[in-house]
Amino acid sequence: MAVHTKDTLTFFIYDRGANGFPGVSGASLTHTVTPFAWHMSYGSTPMKEAGPLDLSHQVFWNLDGFAENSTRTIEKHKLSLPFSGLRLDIDDDKIPTGDIHGNKKSSGYDFWSGPRPLAVALNHSGDAPPGLDNTFLTSRSQPWAKDHKPVASLESEQSGVKLDFYADQEALQVVTWNNPDGNPSIHKHSQQ
Repeated sequence: MAVHTKDTLTFFIYDRGANGFPGVSGASLTHTVTPFAWHMSYGSTPMKEAGPLDLSHQVFWNLDGFAENSTRTIEKHKLSLPFSGLRLDIDDDKIPTGDIHGNKKSSGYDFWSGPRPLAVALNHSGDAPPGLDNTFLTSRSQPWAKDHKPVASLESEQSGVKLDFYADQEALQVVTWNNPDGNPSIHKHSQQ
């Protein structure tokens, strides 16, 4: 079920413990779009008994998607992760091990020292495998507010679009991959 107003769209779901999970809950996701901001809020209420719940959001971006003469690639998109000098190590199945690694300057993971084209990660063959599927830690001095500075910025010189991402979480997952036609795309998700 969904309801909307001029600048909001809210989806509702009533989960009756589908797929063998215990508990019954009602959940909602609201998108609010204003001239220069897109806000998402979501939550859940247990209806009968408590049960496991993981609320997360996945967003896919190509900032040139509607630009004239679009290349259908994100290689020239510039990514900045100003608070992410560290990342969690992952095993062969891309599951975080809990070990923490530094993102060396000029490496395929260096998006903290300044905005860099995603091509450095997508095509990197040195210390990092091509592409990203990593949890970047968002190390900020305390106290901080989620609206103070973005934890990630993505911009395209071709379209002139810049996206600033704010979050109150301690980490941000950044994933890139090649589509079936071979063109890289980017996917980010974060619990908010």
